[in-house]
Amino acid sequence: MVEVREGRWRERGLIVRIQDRAEGGLLLRDSDTRPEVQLGPLSVDKVQWDRSTAAPQSPDQRELRAYDDLVAAGLADGTEVTVTGPLTQAGSRHRLQVRVFEV
Repeated sequence: MVEVREGRWRERGLIVRIQDRAEGGLLLRDSDTRPEVQLGPLSVDKVQWDRSTAAPQSPDQRELRAYDDLVAAGLADGTEVTVTGPLTQAGSRHRLQVRVFEV
Protein backbone atom coordinates (compact mmCIF):
# COMPACT_ATOMS: atom_id res chain seq x y z
CA MET A 1 0.00 0.00 0.00
CA VAL A 2 1.15 3.52 -0.66
CA GLU A 3 0.09 6.90 0.58
CA VAL A 4 0.27 10.18 -1.26
CA ARG A 5 1.45 13.12 0.77
CA GLU A 6 2.26 16.50 -0.77
CA GLY A 7 2.15 14.93 -4.22
CA ARG A 8 4.69 12.24 -3.31
CA TRP A 9 4.17 8.52 -3.00
CA ARG A 10 5.31 6.76 0.15
CA GLU A 11 5.23 3.00 0.56
CA ARG A 12 3.41 2.04 3.77
CA GLY A 13 3.71 -1.73 3.72
CA LEU A 14 2.90 -4.99 2.03
CA ILE A 15 -0.32 -6.91 2.55
CA VAL A 16 -0.21 -10.60 1.66
CA ARG A 17 -2.52 -13.58 1.66
CA ILE A 18 -0.91 -16.94 2.34
CA GLN A 19 -2.67 -20.28 2.12
CA ASP A 20 -0.74 -23.15 3.66
CA ARG A 21 -0.79 -25.82 6.33
CA ALA A 22 0.00 -24.67 9.85
CA GLU A 23 2.79 -26.48 11.65
CA GLY A 24 4.13 -26.07 15.16
CA GLY A 25 1.28 -23.82 16.24
CA LEU A 26 1.17 -20.38 14.67
CA LEU A 27 3.93 -20.90 12.16
CA LEU A 28 3.84 -21.45 8.42
CA ARG A 29 6.87 -23.55 7.51
CA ASP A 30 9.11 -22.58 4.63
CA SER A 31 8.39 -23.95 1.20
CA ASP A 32 9.98 -23.96 -2.24
CA THR A 33 8.48 -20.53 -2.92
CA ARG A 34 8.80 -18.66 0.41
CA PRO A 35 10.60 -18.62 3.77
CA GLU A 36 9.12 -19.59 7.13
CA VAL A 37 6.50 -17.09 8.34
CA GLN A 38 5.65 -16.49 12.01
CA LEU A 39 2.07 -15.35 12.67
CA GLY A 40 1.35 -12.53 15.13
CA PRO A 41 -1.33 -10.01 16.15
CA LEU A 42 -2.25 -6.98 14.04
CA SER A 43 -0.62 -3.75 15.15
CA VAL A 44 -2.71 -0.74 16.08
CA ASP A 45 -2.47 0.90 12.64
CA LYS A 46 -3.34 -0.83 9.40
CA VAL A 47 -1.37 -0.48 6.18
CA GLN A 48 -4.48 0.84 4.40
CA TRP A 49 -4.63 4.64 4.19
CA ASP A 50 -7.72 6.69 5.06
CA ARG A 51 -7.67 9.61 2.65
CA SER A 52 -10.41 11.50 4.49
CA THR A 53 -8.33 11.71 7.68
CA ALA A 54 -4.88 11.56 6.03
CA ALA A 55 -3.92 8.80 8.47
CA PRO A 56 -3.72 5.01 8.60
CA GLN A 57 -7.08 3.27 8.85
CA SER A 58 -7.98 1.96 12.27
CA PRO A 59 -8.63 -1.78 12.45
CA ASP A 60 -12.11 -2.88 13.45
CA GLN A 61 -12.72 -5.16 16.43
CA ARG A 62 -12.93 -8.29 14.26
CA GLU A 63 -9.49 -7.52 12.81
CA LEU A 64 -8.01 -6.82 16.25
CA ARG A 65 -9.39 -10.16 17.54
CA ALA A 66 -8.32 -12.22 14.51
CA TYR A 67 -5.00 -13.42 15.96
CA ASP A 68 -6.56 -14.31 19.33
CA ASP A 69 -9.38 -16.11 17.52
CA LEU A 70 -6.82 -18.06 15.49
CA VAL A 71 -4.96 -19.04 18.68
CA ALA A 72 -8.26 -20.07 20.28
CA ALA A 73 -9.04 -22.27 17.26
CA GLY A 74 -6.16 -24.50 18.37
CA LEU A 75 -4.96 -25.48 14.93
CA ALA A 76 -3.56 -28.98 14.73
CA ASP A 77 -0.40 -29.48 12.68
CA GLY A 78 -1.30 -29.83 9.03
CA THR A 79 -4.52 -27.79 9.25
CA GLU A 80 -4.94 -25.70 6.12
CA VAL A 81 -5.29 -22.01 6.89
CA THR A 82 -5.48 -18.84 4.80
CA VAL A 83 -4.12 -15.74 6.52
CA THR A 84 -4.22 -12.14 5.27
CA GLY A 85 -2.38 -9.19 6.76
CA PRO A 86 0.70 -6.98 6.71
CA LEU A 87 4.00 -8.78 6.19
CA THR A 88 7.11 -7.50 7.96
CA GLN A 89 10.71 -8.62 7.91
CA ALA A 90 13.42 -8.26 10.55
CA GLY A 91 16.71 -9.66 9.31
CA SER A 92 15.89 -13.04 7.83
CA ARG A 93 12.70 -13.50 9.88
CA HIS A 94 9.26 -12.89 8.37
CA ARG A 95 6.14 -12.10 10.37
CA LEU A 96 2.57 -11.93 9.12
CA GLN A 97 0.21 -9.84 11.27
CA VAL A 98 -3.11 -11.67 11.24
CA ARG A 99 -5.91 -9.36 10.08
CA VAL A 100 -8.24 -11.99 8.59
CA PHE A 101 -8.06 -15.79 8.52
CA GLU A 102 -10.00 -18.77 7.21
CA VAL A 103 -9.65 -22.40 8.31
